[in-house]
Amino acid sequence: MNPDRIRIGISGLPLGNHSGTGYYTEQLLRVLSERGRARFEVTVYGASSSKGWTCGHSLKRASPATLRWPLRPLSDFWMRDIARESDLIHYPNGVGPPQSMKPIVATLHDVSPFSCPETFPISQVLFLRKAFTQVSHRAALIVTDSHWQADKIRDLWPELAHKLRVVHPTLSPAYRTPPSEDAKPPFSARPYLLMVGTLEPRKRVQQALEAWRASAAEVDICLVGRWGWKTGPLKSLLAKLGPRTISSEETSWTLPDGRKLHHLESAPTGRLVDLYRNAVGLIYPSIFEGFGLPILEAMAVGCPVLTRKNSSMEEVAGRAGWYFEGDSSEELAAAIEEFVSNSDMRHGRAVIGQDWSKSFSDERFFEEMAAAYEAALEACS
Repeated sequence: MNPDRIRIGISGLPLGNHSGTGYYTEQLLRVLSERGRARFEVTVYGASSSKGWTCGHSLKRASPATLRWPLRPLSDFWMRDIARESDLIHYPNGVGPPQSMKPIVATLHDVSPFSCPETFPISQVLFLRKAFTQVSHRAALIVTDSHWQADKIRDLWPELAHKLRVVHPTLSPAYRTPPSEDAKPPFSARPYLLMVGTLEPRKRVQQALEAWRASAAEVDICLVGRWGWKTGPLKSLLAKLGPRTISSEETSWTLPDGRKLHHLESAPTGRLVDLYRNAVGLIYPSIFEGFGLPILEAMAVGCPVLTRKNSSMEEVAGRAGWYFEGDSSEELAAAIEEFVSNSDMRHGRAVIGQDWSKSFSDERFFEEMAAAYEAALEACS
């Protein structure tokens, strides 16, 4: 153990969950490994199955129940060993015991359980509200992914405004790598629009599919996302689209006009990069995101983006984004038709987006996160 390095204990609870928080934690550990070994000694706490995502950092077992404990009573007891081995503890998904022994840095990606609770199961709303509240009030510093989201946290808890720090996320290096000469489009038969994200109401997948079906846009849809919660209405819509075909890799539906919807529950990073690279564009209609990682992924490989205005997604996409307003399928259908039909505009926005995406760099992410860790320690000294 190097006494000159800060010992950071990081909850590995999100690792491997194929969601934004899991991806964020993977990139956090990668960047700390590549850039921070001289300044930080990182230990990841979680199950042994997380080993593949720890990027060479030490891994120590801790039960999911311990890492999810949301209450102040007993939190010092559950975290006593982790606190003994750490100078600072980081919860990269905003969930963890609100212990008082060592400074806490909590990354709070969004406060959607407070802002749009109707899009979650009630049990999840109750748990996340309690967990976010307890950890945020106990934390020395709250990291969030966008200025838009920081404003939402200030609105919810004005007394915590002094703890907030915005650190924009970074990307896997795979999105910065030029395509190989033998790369082939995953769906070469027809042009397609891409949608990426967990299938749950907040993402507005159903609205987007209804808009696409009603539109005159002659493109398929490729939907990449695991099944989430409250998916009954979405499954009902899929059943009405047309004949279904199931293969080992995907499920597809064929509309009467010949257009197809392809659904992949997951895709390895390399495959997802190819999907972005060969798509007509990305549709990202979510009503509430703390950041919107698929937008950054798309921009980095030159894929144009259609997303919602007046949201964190506008902060991420900037001048590269193609925006729609409102929440009706009719408005989105018109936006999809315009987006698909205007190839020159899409190309121009894609060029802007690829350049803009470079500002979300590993170097910037590391330096801002390192400054957050040091500020948390100073606040508690």
